[in-house]
Amino acid sequence: KADESIYARHPDWFFTSEDGRPIRYNGTVQTCVNGPYQRQIALDILSEVIGRYPIDGVFFNMFGYQNRDYSGNYYGLCHCEGCKSRFRQMFGRELPAAEDPSDPAYQDYRLFQQRTVRELLEAIHKHVKALDPEIAISTYDEYMVDVVRKESNTELTRPHPLWRYSASENVQSLEDSWADKTVSNCCINAVGLDTRFMGVSAHEITVRLYESIASGSGLDFCIIGDFDEYPDKANFDAVRRVFGFHRANERHFGNLRSVAQVGLVKPDRRSSAEQRQEYLGLYRMLKEEHIPFDVLHQEHLAAALEGREYRTILLPGIRGLAEDGRQALIAAQAAGAVLIGTGRAGSGDDSFRRLAFGVTGGQEVAEVRSSYLSVEDTARFPSFPRGKWVLLHGAFEAVAGETGTEGLLPHISAGRYGPPERCGGHTPTGFCGVLHRKGPAEGWYLPWEPGRLYLNHGYEEHKWIVTDILRTHLSEPALVTDAPAQAELFLHGVGQNLLLQALNLSGFDGVTWHAPLPMGPFSVRVRVPGTVRSARSLVDRRAIPFVQEGDYAAFTLERLEEYDAVFITM
Repeated sequence: KADESIYARHPDWFFTSEDGRPIRYNGTVQTCVNGPYQRQIALDILSEVIGRYPIDGVFFNMFGYQNRDYSGNYYGLCHCEGCKSRFRQMFGRELPAAEDPSDPAYQDYRLFQQRTVRELLEAIHKHVKALDPEIAISTYDEYMVDVVRKESNTELTRPHPLWRYSASENVQSLEDSWADKTVSNCCINAVGLDTRFMGVSAHEITVRLYESIASGSGLDFCIIGDFDEYPDKANFDAVRRVFGFHRANERHFGNLRSVAQVGLVKPDRRSSAEQRQEYLGLYRMLKEEHIPFDVLHQEHLAAALEGREYRTILLPGIRGLAEDGRQALIAAQAAGAVLIGTGRAGSGDDSFRRLAFGVTGGQEVAEVRSSYLSVEDTARFPSFPRGKWVLLHGAFEAVAGETGTEGLLPHISAGRYGPPERCGGHTPTGFCGVLHRKGPAEGWYLPWEPGRLYLNHGYEEHKWIVTDILRTHLSEPALVTDAPAQAELFLHGVGQNLLLQALNLSGFDGVTWHAPLPMGPFSVRVRVPGTVRSARSLVDRRAIPFVQEGDYAAFTLERLEEYDAVFITM
């Protein structure tokens, strides 16, 4: 943003809609990525500031292409002279008129956005580091950045239920994929941008802060205003308490080592809302079942997989893999990792689906609602001791498998559901809800959306199908516990030692954050890399009695109030 007076002198520096409008808001005007302001004047400003002041870092808020104002008004694509000329030069065509994914010009435009943003980040990085290599560069992008900013926040316009793993997912999606970057997850105090002088619940702030440090971030808390004059100080004591705990135990945090045997691939920025929901649903499943996992970002997949050995890798609706990521997954599978695809992962790439899962063809089923999957194999799906029909909703693809691929969970067609006295007509279709290819390149394929169904509707049957498959390949899990799903557990290595953290989420009802209800006792068994010397809580310094049983240390958490952290010294 820049002042109106600058826009009056240099309108070519600013965003311009197709009909010639700038984005104005409260005396400021939005500049453009391809205009002289961002491409040169900003670098001059950085030179002036760095030359005058001993700063530690530079942060760019709302970086990249912005086409809405603070009230959410949409202005379309920028048609400034910089955008028009650079797009024409790069692709030999005119800018698209609208954001239409089916338009080839818009597909080029998405690539144009990525290239031009990265050009600018490269220019900023080169310029700043030449002036002072110790200055950190921070924004919400990962490219050429030292500190990646994330936010745990709310807005009144967001649909329910609220996402209770906001801070955990924000941190994991960076920490588990990039070894050379720091993440700073900002816990926003305000209810929303235009409701900034009332804070969210102190219990929600507490969970966000503990999730941040438990997942590998430092602490980052934000208000907009002055602390002394801010009208809602209700959360300050909670913030002070968590910051104090982190300061007292900082040596144990910030360099956490993964012990995960499961990798969960996060869809890239081009993914659809349905793909993102499929990912978040699987994320929730793994958290509730206390299965340690890493988040592997699709855009950085090849580098994230390098040097790691996973027993299983989950692909929730992943499509459009880059060639290096594609090859890295196939190589990981050849080395022993089992690939599990859900949400029609790999659609549009028949070669990859055949290589990874043995899928040889498929056709989308039009009538999905009121159809089912029949769970008959209770030995492989032990969460269903009596068998069951499990409802389908959303997308389902009737897929076929190559020789040696078995079909599980027979698909039952949609039938009549009204009037009630005429319900029926369900018949097996010959297709299945799971394809399983055995052998040295093992893969499971679910041509429907268990993650999205679980995220939006919460029926555990959809979770059990996924986790029963997953546990088939976790014979020596890193963590075994009978803790309830409302406890969020984190297990990491710290040097040669281990750190188990437990966070009580029982106060969340899907909308409101209440004080958590004390839970426990529950048992914990942790796979250890040697002989355990001691186990002690970092919260109150109490010794934790334990028993070592071969490769596992077993202990009991008698009572979990809000948060606990057990440091296991080897």
